[in-house]
Amino acid sequence: MPKKVVEAGGNIVVQTDGIYYDSAPPYASHPTGNTITIVNPATNAVSKTVDLPNTGAIIKDLVSYNGFAYALTSNDTNSYIYKINPATGSFDTVTLTAIPQVQKLKIDSDKFYFVNDSKVYSMNISSTTVPTTPLVTLTGVTNLYGFNVIDGRLYVADAKTFTSDSKVSVYNANNGSLLSSFNTGIATNGFYKN
Repeated sequence: MPKKVVEAGGNIVVQTDGIYYDSAPPYASHPTGNTITIVNPATNAVSKTVDLPNTGAIIKDLVSYNGFAYALTSNDTNSYIYKINPATGSFDTVTLTAIPQVQKLKIDSDKFYFVNDSKVYSMNISSTTVPTTPLVTLTGVTNLYGFNVIDGRLYVADAKTFTSDSKVSVYNANNGSLLSSFNTGIATNGFYKN
């Protein structure tokens, strides 16, 4: 079952394996694999299948940036970001050593932003030096559900119990300072530029 789909380099990149969640609380995640499928949109045919290394980590996120697809996997020890060339299916790996269970990945202005538990980290996209200090430590967040970085602003949505309004906090993506926070609808999950 496809989990996420992005366009990269004129190709359709599909997370064909990943995770699924229980349909009732506490919404535990379950692994389903490490496969990315690349589809040629002109023919609607699979052009490449990319098997990411089985490190005991499962795919948590898939994003597109500057013609490449980036897949995030994580386990109980480390997390990994794979830069996938959609034309060839080859990939490069950034290992986020000692940052386990990263759940979300975004890219803005040549920087990775990723979430581990209640910490948001930032690092240059071309760097191999893993950050040791988070950009933002999220306090009071019960259930981080929505996350994005748009034009230098970091958006975080706490869905709380999924039965009451979410709380959205907006941070400066360069220095981590809180810019504003406000309540939104139940289970706020997406942030988009309009």
